Amino acid sequence: MGERMRGRYLGGLALIVSGSVAIQGGNSYALFLIVQGTVAFFVGWALLPGSRSRRMAVVVPAYLGAFAQLAGPQCAPALILPFVAWLVVRQRSRLSYLAVVPLLLVTVALAGSFREVADLAFTTPVSGIALVGSAWLASWLDRTAARSLKAQRRGTPGARIG
Repeated sequence: MGERMRGRYLGGLALIVSGSVAIQGGNSYALFLIVQGTVAFFVGWALLPGSRSRRMAVVVPAYLGAFAQLAGPQCAPALILPFVAWLVVRQRSRLSYLAVVPLLLVTVALAGSFREVADLAFTTPVSGIALVGSAWLASWLDRTAARSLKAQRRGTPGARIG
Protein backbone atom coordinates (compact mmCIF):
# COMPACT_ATOMS: atom_id res chain seq x y z
CA MET A 1 0.00 0.00 0.00
CA GLY A 2 1.43 3.35 -1.01
CA GLU A 3 2.06 6.12 1.49
CA ARG A 4 -0.88 8.18 0.23
CA MET A 5 -3.24 5.20 0.38
CA ARG A 6 -2.01 4.25 3.85
CA GLY A 7 -2.75 7.79 5.05
CA ARG A 8 -6.24 7.67 3.57
CA TYR A 9 -6.79 4.24 5.12
CA LEU A 10 -5.64 5.27 8.60
CA GLY A 11 -7.41 8.64 8.47
CA GLY A 12 -10.65 7.08 7.26
CA LEU A 13 -10.48 4.35 9.87
CA ALA A 14 -9.78 6.87 12.64
CA LEU A 15 -12.76 9.00 11.59
CA ILE A 16 -15.08 5.98 11.32
CA VAL A 17 -14.12 4.70 14.77
CA SER A 18 -14.17 8.11 16.47
CA GLY A 19 -17.45 8.95 14.75
CA SER A 20 -19.00 5.70 15.97
CA VAL A 21 -17.82 6.34 19.52
CA ALA A 22 -19.15 9.92 19.42
CA ILE A 23 -22.53 8.69 18.17
CA GLN A 24 -22.70 6.19 21.03
CA GLY A 25 -21.81 8.93 23.51
CA GLY A 26 -24.69 11.10 22.36
CA ASN A 27 -28.10 11.43 23.94
CA SER A 28 -30.92 13.97 24.09
CA TYR A 29 -28.68 16.28 26.16
CA ALA A 30 -25.63 15.89 23.93
CA LEU A 31 -27.02 15.94 20.40
CA PHE A 32 -23.84 17.66 19.20
CA LEU A 33 -21.99 14.37 19.74
CA ILE A 34 -24.40 12.57 17.43
CA VAL A 35 -24.05 15.30 14.78
CA GLN A 36 -20.25 15.42 15.01
CA GLY A 37 -20.03 11.64 15.07
CA THR A 38 -22.25 11.37 12.02
CA VAL A 39 -20.13 13.84 10.06
CA ALA A 40 -16.90 12.08 11.07
CA PHE A 41 -18.40 8.69 10.20
CA PHE A 42 -19.44 9.73 6.69
CA VAL A 43 -16.18 11.59 6.00
CA GLY A 44 -14.25 8.54 7.18
CA TRP A 45 -16.01 6.27 4.69
CA ALA A 46 -15.42 8.84 1.93
CA LEU A 47 -11.68 8.93 2.71
CA LEU A 48 -11.11 5.18 2.63
CA PRO A 49 -9.21 3.95 -0.39
CA GLY A 50 -11.29 1.79 -2.64
CA SER A 51 -13.99 1.96 -5.24
CA ARG A 52 -16.22 4.99 -4.78
CA SER A 53 -19.28 2.96 -5.72
CA ARG A 54 -18.50 0.36 -3.04
CA ARG A 55 -17.96 3.02 -0.38
CA MET A 56 -21.16 4.84 -1.23
CA ALA A 57 -23.19 1.63 -1.44
CA VAL A 58 -22.30 0.57 2.11
CA VAL A 59 -22.11 3.83 4.03
CA VAL A 60 -25.81 4.08 4.92
CA PRO A 61 -26.20 0.48 6.17
CA ALA A 62 -22.93 0.88 8.10
CA TYR A 63 -24.23 4.09 9.64
CA LEU A 64 -27.50 2.46 10.63
CA GLY A 65 -25.54 -0.29 12.39
CA ALA A 66 -23.47 2.27 14.29
CA PHE A 67 -26.47 4.48 15.07
CA ALA A 68 -28.47 1.49 16.37
CA GLN A 69 -25.98 1.20 19.22
CA LEU A 70 -27.69 4.22 20.83
CA ALA A 71 -30.62 1.96 21.71
CA GLY A 72 -28.47 -0.11 24.04
CA PRO A 73 -26.79 -3.50 24.19
CA GLN A 74 -29.77 -5.33 22.70
CA CYS A 75 -28.80 -3.76 19.35
CA ALA A 76 -25.18 -4.97 19.52
CA PRO A 77 -25.74 -7.48 16.67
CA ALA A 78 -26.28 -4.50 14.36
CA LEU A 79 -22.49 -4.08 14.44
CA ILE A 80 -22.51 -6.74 11.74
CA LEU A 81 -23.57 -4.03 9.26
CA PRO A 82 -20.46 -1.81 9.53
CA PHE A 83 -18.26 -4.91 9.68
CA VAL A 84 -19.67 -6.38 6.47
CA ALA A 85 -19.44 -2.92 4.89
CA TRP A 86 -15.76 -2.88 5.82
CA LEU A 87 -15.24 -6.27 4.18
CA VAL A 88 -17.00 -5.07 1.02
CA VAL A 89 -14.93 -1.88 0.75
CA ARG A 90 -11.69 -3.74 1.47
CA GLN A 91 -12.67 -6.28 -1.22
CA ARG A 92 -12.05 -9.27 1.00
CA SER A 93 -12.45 -12.80 -0.35
CA ARG A 94 -15.60 -14.81 0.26
CA LEU A 95 -13.71 -16.93 2.77
CA SER A 96 -13.09 -13.87 4.94
CA TYR A 97 -16.83 -13.42 5.49
CA LEU A 98 -16.61 -16.35 7.93
CA ALA A 99 -15.17 -13.79 10.35
CA VAL A 100 -18.72 -12.51 10.79
CA VAL A 101 -19.53 -15.60 12.89
CA PRO A 102 -17.44 -14.78 16.02
CA LEU A 103 -18.66 -11.18 15.98
CA LEU A 104 -22.24 -12.33 15.67
CA LEU A 105 -21.84 -14.84 18.51
CA VAL A 106 -20.34 -12.25 20.87
CA THR A 107 -22.88 -9.53 20.06
CA VAL A 108 -25.86 -11.89 20.32
CA ALA A 109 -24.55 -13.10 23.70
CA LEU A 110 -24.19 -9.49 24.87
CA ALA A 111 -27.66 -8.58 23.59
CA GLY A 112 -29.15 -11.54 25.44
CA SER A 113 -27.31 -10.83 28.68
CA PHE A 114 -27.51 -7.04 28.97
CA ARG A 115 -30.56 -4.85 28.47
CA GLU A 116 -29.93 -1.43 29.99
CA VAL A 117 -28.30 1.54 28.27
CA ALA A 118 -26.09 1.83 31.38
CA ASP A 119 -24.59 -1.54 30.42
CA LEU A 120 -23.01 0.08 27.34
CA ALA A 121 -19.99 0.92 29.50
CA PHE A 122 -19.24 -2.80 29.51
CA THR A 123 -20.74 -4.02 26.24
CA THR A 124 -19.23 -1.34 23.98
CA PRO A 125 -15.57 -2.22 24.69
CA VAL A 126 -16.34 -5.95 24.51
CA SER A 127 -18.13 -5.47 21.17
CA GLY A 128 -15.24 -3.32 19.97
CA ILE A 129 -12.69 -6.00 20.85
CA ALA A 130 -14.82 -8.61 19.07
CA LEU A 131 -15.08 -6.31 16.03
CA VAL A 132 -11.33 -5.71 15.84
CA GLY A 133 -10.61 -9.41 16.39
CA SER A 134 -13.03 -10.33 13.62
CA ALA A 135 -11.38 -7.80 11.30
CA TRP A 136 -7.97 -9.38 11.96
CA LEU A 137 -9.47 -12.82 11.42
CA ALA A 138 -11.00 -11.67 8.13
CA SER A 139 -7.62 -10.32 7.02
CA TRP A 140 -5.94 -13.62 7.87
CA LEU A 141 -8.64 -15.62 6.06
CA ASP A 142 -8.25 -13.34 3.04
CA ARG A 143 -4.47 -13.92 2.95
CA THR A 144 -5.05 -17.66 3.35
CA ALA A 145 -7.49 -17.68 0.44
CA ALA A 146 -5.05 -15.67 -1.69
CA ARG A 147 -2.19 -18.10 -0.94
CA SER A 148 -4.41 -21.08 -1.75
CA LEU A 149 -5.52 -19.50 -5.00
CA LYS A 150 -1.93 -18.66 -5.93
CA ALA A 151 -0.81 -22.22 -5.18
CA GLN A 152 -3.74 -23.62 -7.13
CA ARG A 153 -2.84 -21.50 -10.16
CA ARG A 154 0.74 -22.80 -9.98
CA GLY A 155 -0.65 -26.32 -9.97
CA THR A 156 0.47 -27.30 -6.50
CA PRO A 157 -1.32 -30.53 -5.63
CA GLY A 158 -3.70 -30.44 -2.72
CA ALA A 159 -4.03 -26.66 -2.75
CA ARG A 160 -7.75 -25.97 -2.84
CA ILE A 161 -9.89 -23.14 -1.69
CA GLY A 162 -12.48 -24.31 0.82
